[in-house]
Amino acid sequence: MASTTVRFAKIDTKAETEDPVDMSMTLKEKRGRKVPRTFAWSIIKRLAKLVSLERRARLVASVVPARHWFRTAVLMSRWHARITSAIRQSSRGVGEAYLREHWLIELSRLGPFPIPMRVIGAELLEPTDSDRGGVILCGTHVPLLRVMVRAAVLSGHKPQLIVAESDNITLKDHGLQPTGLNEGVPAVTPGPNGLLRIRTVLRRNGLVACTLDGHSGGITHPDLLVLASRLGARIVTHRTVLAPDGIVWVSFHNAVHPYCETYDDIEANMKAIQEDERRLLEQLDGLADPDLSGVESALTPLVFDLPVEDRQSQLPTFAKRRRILGRFQGKPFL
Repeated sequence: MASTTVRFAKIDTKAETEDPVDMSMTLKEKRGRKVPRTFAWSIIKRLAKLVSLERRARLVASVVPARHWFRTAVLMSRWHARITSAIRQSSRGVGEAYLREHWLIELSRLGPFPIPMRVIGAELLEPTDSDRGGVILCGTHVPLLRVMVRAAVLSGHKPQLIVAESDNITLKDHGLQPTGLNEGVPAVTPGPNGLLRIRTVLRRNGLVACTLDGHSGGITHPDLLVLASRLGARIVTHRTVLAPDGIVWVSFHNAVHPYCETYDDIEANMKAIQEDERRLLEQLDGLADPDLSGVESALTPLVFDLPVEDRQSQLPTFAKRRRILGRFQGKPFL
């Protein structure tokens, strides 16, 4: 009985030291923060179901001229990412990049549109005499991946075959549609039949584009690098960056070990590609500065869909409202 009395006495003493007013205020603050965010997020989800991204893209395309579709996609994805990141209290860089990718896919289905680009190293996609088994353009699922395919097509190096999941092969002729282009690229799904087609193209000294992972953030597989090692194909990687002035920089580079002669070479190429993906995601989240080294320093980039005038000089620095309105008048949007 004595031990029981002591136990209850300790509990009563602890309860007397607590301030019930402070506890209620804490719960009220927590509820006040949680309920509006949950309610707002539920409203956004319902609106998204009622008005799908496809309908939103059709609405934008009916109002905005095609020459401004790329800038509109950047703007709409930015606003969307700001709202969702404020509610979820998360970083918006990566989310904004993939939202922009979905906007560009939907707008591409409605017709062609220009994208301001500078392309570096496109000549590396051309097979040479030393390439015994063609060229493999490989990387991972990163934002602006289809813009990279567009850059390869416009520079005169259209891949003879691209490896893609069945969900991304949307054209009637079983092709993948690059961003803002009507013509597609012949595509094949991963598997035994796809491997046979890839080997056939490479033996004819052709160009094949692929990703080493099945989806964004997925596990990378060295299967195609092993195939490149057996056939003597050259590995080319890519980097795509949206610069602050709204111009997309696309650069192509030979891999660390272009011909994958040994297993160590394959492993080194895998690590380099994964490191490029990690660095890009850090840049999107603001954890690192944009990496344009080796891109803007190039002397003779290929230029596509750039304006004739210098739009940065037209931007008034004294009126923020004019800056917002100028996004649809050919002025910078950053």
